[in-house]
Amino acid sequence: MLHFICELIFFSFMILYNTMITEQQNVKHKRPKRRVFFSLSGILLLVFTCILVFIYTSQINVFWKSTVEQITLNTEKYEKIIYMWFLPKLEITGMICNDLTFFALTENKEIEQYLSKIMAANPVVIAAYLATEDKKIVAGNGRLIPAGFDPTERDWYLYAQKKPGRAVVSEPYIDIITGGMVITVAQALQLNNGLKGAIGIDIYFSEISDYVRSVHPYLNGMSFLLSHEGNIITHANEDFLPRNKDNSVVYVKYSDIPVEDIRMIKTSSNNVTLERLVMNGVPKYVSKTVIGDINWYYGTEIPISDFNKSRLSIAYPLVITLLIGLGVFIAGIILYILHIITLLRSAEEIKRRKSLTDILNRMAALFLSQSEDTFENIMTEGVKLFVDMIGIDRMSVFQNSYMQEGLRATQVYRWDRNSGGTTKPNPVFYDFAYSQYFPEWESMFLNGQSVNGPVNLLPQREMAVLNAVSGVISVYITPVFLRKEFWGFVLYEDHKTERCFDADFMDIMSSAAILCVNTIIRHKMERDIAEQMRMIELVGLIDPLTNIPNRRHFDNKMKDEWSRAFRNKLTFSLCILDIDHFKKFNDNYGHLHGDEVLKLVAQIIKNSLKRSTDFAARWGGEEFAVLLPNTDIDGALRIAEDIRCNIESAVIPNTDEAGQKITISIGVANATPVSGGLITDLIERSDKALYEAKNTGRNRVCFCL
Repeated sequence: MLHFICELIFFSFMILYNTMITEQQNVKHKRPKRRVFFSLSGILLLVFTCILVFIYTSQINVFWKSTVEQITLNTEKYEKIIYMWFLPKLEITGMICNDLTFFALTENKEIEQYLSKIMAANPVVIAAYLATEDKKIVAGNGRLIPAGFDPTERDWYLYAQKKPGRAVVSEPYIDIITGGMVITVAQALQLNNGLKGAIGIDIYFSEISDYVRSVHPYLNGMSFLLSHEGNIITHANEDFLPRNKDNSVVYVKYSDIPVEDIRMIKTSSNNVTLERLVMNGVPKYVSKTVIGDINWYYGTEIPISDFNKSRLSIAYPLVITLLIGLGVFIAGIILYILHIITLLRSAEEIKRRKSLTDILNRMAALFLSQSEDTFENIMTEGVKLFVDMIGIDRMSVFQNSYMQEGLRATQVYRWDRNSGGTTKPNPVFYDFAYSQYFPEWESMFLNGQSVNGPVNLLPQREMAVLNAVSGVISVYITPVFLRKEFWGFVLYEDHKTERCFDADFMDIMSSAAILCVNTIIRHKMERDIAEQMRMIELVGLIDPLTNIPNRRHFDNKMKDEWSRAFRNKLTFSLCILDIDHFKKFNDNYGHLHGDEVLKLVAQIIKNSLKRSTDFAARWGGEEFAVLLPNTDIDGALRIAEDIRCNIESAVIPNTDEAGQKITISIGVANATPVSGGLITDLIERSDKALYEAKNTGRNRVCFCL
């Protein structure tokens, strides 16, 4: 809205200025004066002022919603912080489920040892349980289970069964062993023997309760947590929730709090509501958002006074707008009296303005051209076009980023006359926090203000930092806004003259800054797209299971090596490998274990190759292929035998048969490409040797001449 007001006022001033120029030209050429246009411009500005008053009056609710949305988005940020507290607990539960399923632990003692090990590695966990549908329960860390304890009736067990495949968080409850308030993070699982159950880990509720009190974002507001059943289970104000005689908390049902009004505020995640309700007799707004995917909610009470400030602040722009309108109208009358005696700008100034505009157009044309020249050369040539006329010795572009300590600026481009153009960023003035060196700059730039003038007239702190950049005498620093967001700023340095830059120079320098920033952003986007395309092409050549090249990659590589060997009259060998009895292994242990074997075999093959030019790939299914450039048949047989022995001696995990081994059969062939020779002949001979290895007992290497 402020931008809209500025544009209207600027438009009205342009009408006044153009009318004044017309009047001056009429006097010069003795034409009939057209003072009526000048008078109409002032009336038009007054009409615009009235329209603005109407717009401001009708937009009160819009301003209010904008303020609410900003506060709501801040609440979302704290929701993510709280979710990060839960995340390690959810991951521990998921890890236990995966391990119990993968390792097929079925004996109580074995499971209890495993849970105790998890407990020792995660001191935040009070206890860990495995509960099954046949009412058996095993506790980690040697906890005693009371007689007759039925885990299937526990809140955490029932809730986990309703949400299979994901970790959930229970309602807080009193632990029957410690007597303390705890929450249980649980996840349903199914063991290999078909038995269903759930894993649970206990955590003291006071940890999350204290954590919420430590991170609530508003000095005047209070944060709280809602459980999945709608209970307010913790509150930043310890006196908010009543307590029983044993000091246990009495939870308040959120749905029982009277709601006066509900306002849905659309945000980036579309999951935040704002409600006006009465809590403990005090009307407040409450921003509420879900925490991750655990079905708890994070809420923040916001005093109504925070929103009333937004309403009161609207009165000031209204008054200012009226004053501006009246002031400009009066100024128009004064200008009408004075414009006759006002001289036009000299022809030299007009010519300079035209020259600056022409340079800016040439600079834009260069930046937007599809030149094959490098980014550095384009920037060097484009920036030089206008800095020579303005008398600038150095230009630096800084981009903003939000860090923990606040807003930071990082130098992303630097032009230096002494270095011949584009050069490396200055290490002395490369990356800094506004609050550390230039605390006033952040608010100035956000308001669209610039820094202009000699360095020795700047505040002491700013002068000291800029003096560290040797030779700087005068500076012009202009903020850059992209899509109404404060993107960063551009620093121009004059190392020869102590001066303030005039309006014409400031206009061209601000426009050039936007051109440079857009060119830098476009270059980065083009570079990122090229890198993404390269990664997409690379991913298409890698087998996703074994993480080694796939058949397509192998075929391309073999064609290249065949052509190279033909040109240089070199020999190379091909090995085709097949895992013995792999189907039987899959039938006995399942495809998941089969996939693990394929990964293990692929890594053994890859690690057995000694030269960087040797190339291994997954041929398909349980078959692999190895390409050995510039290798004769004897060398190929030695490498094949090393691979066979390494696989035979490897330990295959997760099998129930002692001494279970995986073996491999290998077929080797060798060729020196000649005119008219075919790659398929070499593949057929390698395949023939593989069949011979299979038919003569497997777990061996055979070759075909």
